[in-house]
Amino acid sequence: MSNKKSRESDDFDAVWEDDLDVEIVDLDALDDIEAGSNKAYIPSWSVEPVLRWQRAFNRKHWRAISITCSVVLVCLVLFLNLHVALALLTNARNSIASRLIKPPPILSEKLPMPVNIAPALVIPLARVGFTCITSEAWSPDSASVALLGYSSGCEYDSDNAVGLATIQDARTGQRLLQLQPDVLISKAFYAQYSAIHDVLVLYYQTVSWSPNNKQLAVLFDAHTKSQIGGAGFSGLLLFNQEQRRTQVLIQQRESADSYQIGVSSYTEWDTKLGEILPTPVVENIDPFVFNSNIPAAEEYTWNNNGTLIPQTHKTVHSSTIGNTNGGSSFTVWQPGGVELIKQDQSGVISFKPGIFVWDVGFVTWSPDGRYLINGAFLVARLEPPGHPRPNHKTLVTFHMEDLPVLPIRDAALLSVLKLLSSAQMVGALYHMNVAWSPNGRLMGMTTYEQAKKNLYSSMHGYPVASLQAPKTTPPNVQSSHQGYYSFSYVDWSPDSTHILAQDPATNAVVIWNIPAGLK
Repeated sequence: MSNKKSRESDDFDAVWEDDLDVEIVDLDALDDIEAGSNKAYIPSWSVEPVLRWQRAFNRKHWRAISITCSVVLVCLVLFLNLHVALALLTNARNSIASRLIKPPPILSEKLPMPVNIAPALVIPLARVGFTCITSEAWSPDSASVALLGYSSGCEYDSDNAVGLATIQDARTGQRLLQLQPDVLISKAFYAQYSAIHDVLVLYYQTVSWSPNNKQLAVLFDAHTKSQIGGAGFSGLLLFNQEQRRTQVLIQQRESADSYQIGVSSYTEWDTKLGEILPTPVVENIDPFVFNSNIPAAEEYTWNNNGTLIPQTHKTVHSSTIGNTNGGSSFTVWQPGGVELIKQDQSGVISFKPGIFVWDVGFVTWSPDGRYLINGAFLVARLEPPGHPRPNHKTLVTFHMEDLPVLPIRDAALLSVLKLLSSAQMVGALYHMNVAWSPNGRLMGMTTYEQAKKNLYSSMHGYPVASLQAPKTTPPNVQSSHQGYYSFSYVDWSPDSTHILAQDPATNAVVIWNIPAGLK
């Protein structure tokens, strides 16, 4: 029975397959003919082309041809208007960047109130023997802080300046170690250059810890009084805390030009051989030209020969900034400054929107602690989405035509750029210093014109905390030196739990503890 029904169904389908050819005719015309009307009807031969067009095969054919012709036409137009295409690509890049980076919140949005963080420790400089400090550095274990400066005078008071280096406990402020580097360096200098009997003048630059937390490095420059403005010397003092042993390395620079503005290069020490390695020299005839002494890159790595290599692709986790103190790789987003420049050096030509410039300098150790680079710096342009771009003529006028362009790292940096642009319109701010926490979650911002120190969320771009200054001036504290050393970046501890900065008002070093919810 079921076979019979199946055969009937097959016969029924076969009948329909044979009757699939359908012809469309004008039914009104047929009615008129049957009624004997004189109205004309459309002959079948004129309808056949339309019927053929409606068949699926021909429609697909024409669609394919139309799509192909459209694509060819668009490609031809873009090729003939290549500059338009490049502009479209640039706009697309900015559009993608603006979507990947969450824009800073607008003023009408309800934001969480920034928390006020009171100082956890205040170390008056006079109390630990300093009149001013030139550098400070956290130990790799975040337990102590090294300070470098002068116990009398300062660098610009070189006739009576006396150097001093100390190590302070980061929790209690207790002094753990004190070094008198003048005596150690002078003894080593006159032993190495016995023919020189002139007075030695020392300029202390930077203090830094070795990656293994065992050695303290003091970087300095030196001249004799009769040679000031001449070739001079570069030096490195290494103090081993475990062995209580000091090593002083001094090397004379080849020429006076190596210390002038016209030629710049970083210094790299091989601590095992006790000498300075050759480094690339950047010649700069025009002192107003923005120059760097390292290649532009978002990330740098060390090779086994002690060479710093720029990377074209990232290996550091995107959220962290990397560690210059012994990390195998680190990003360019180390503590640096942002400036909005609206006039050329002559002050005659202006670019009203301004050009954002990023500058960064750092000291870095190789992972094995053998190589130490001092004075590496980079200058680059920043182009936040939506900000007017200068043309080539403007860049040439501002001596910025060769500056690389770095992408905007995160929403915190974008907020700072917008704040700087708004503040400069009323003449309030012209420069901001920024420093990311090592884990990359927070960014500290300080300014030259104001003593404010704020923390921004790297992800969201809004301020989350304000670092409060000490409430009262400690007794018997000398007034702070007004000058280069009265201001510094915020300095994050390696574990991202503490911040250190100088407070010019109290002439003190201040440490803040970051609340757990913000880390």
